[in-house]
Amino acid sequence: MSETGGELGVALGIATLGTLGAAVYRSQVQVPDSVPAEAAESSRESIANATVEAVSLPAQVGADLLENAREAFSTGLGVTAAAAVVLYVLLAVLAFATLRGTPPTGAAEADGSTGPDADRATGGAASVHEPVSVDPYTSSV
Repeated sequence: MSETGGELGVALGIATLGTLGAAVYRSQVQVPDSVPAEAAESSRESIANATVEAVSLPAQVGADLLENAREAFSTGLGVTAAAAVVLYVLLAVLAFATLRGTPPTGAAEADGSTGPDADRATGGAASVHEPVSVDPYTSSV
């Protein structure tokens, strides 16, 4: 179950960050006025579409479209990276604040306060987990 939750978290994170990057691209891309309406609409969807449409346009118009699409894509990528950094820092602070009072795994057993060796540390009876030596010649324990 833990692995499934982790996979779901990764998938949702990628989808969310991808959606953010695409939204920033769409809002930032500037399509030249001389680009036909259908090609302009396609170019606003993704940088891949803008690259395909630029090939069918006159040289200067295609170059302008590609330059604007690359700038919009870079802006979207930068915003997405910044959002991811902020999110990871917030999650690190949350993890630190939540787990700061939790002892490390095995810490209680290492100091002898609990576990199989607790009886010896407090002067009580021997632990059930204490090794027993047997003398094969006398059959005594």
